[in-house]
Amino acid sequence: MPERPLGLGPCADYKHDHPPVRNVIVEHEGQLALGQRVADRVARLVGSWPFIIVQSGLFLVWVAINVYLVFNDKLEEALKRVERNDQRIVALLARLEQAPPSSGAAGVKG
Repeated sequence: MPERPLGLGPCADYKHDHPPVRNVIVEHEGQLALGQRVADRVARLVGSWPFIIVQSGLFLVWVAINVYLVFNDKLEEALKRVERNDQRIVALLARLEQAPPSSGAAGVKG
């Protein structure tokens, strides 16, 4: 029996007769399209604990602000301001819809 270094068993001399081991995860990630890589990164971010904690904190702050506004009767004022802005946006969109088409390439008649 050949001499072996101290502490090494019979597996120390084993010769592997198979192809090298491949990292299939790296191979798979190399075949992904751009959209799939972006989706994986977004899922990694949105599913992380820091994101969940920050999102929950922002939600609680939003709830606290709304509770404060309700109990201090300032919600009505805030809603009136939002309604005025909504009316302005609707009026602007109506004016844009009624505006005559500009004389550009889109309005060329043949």
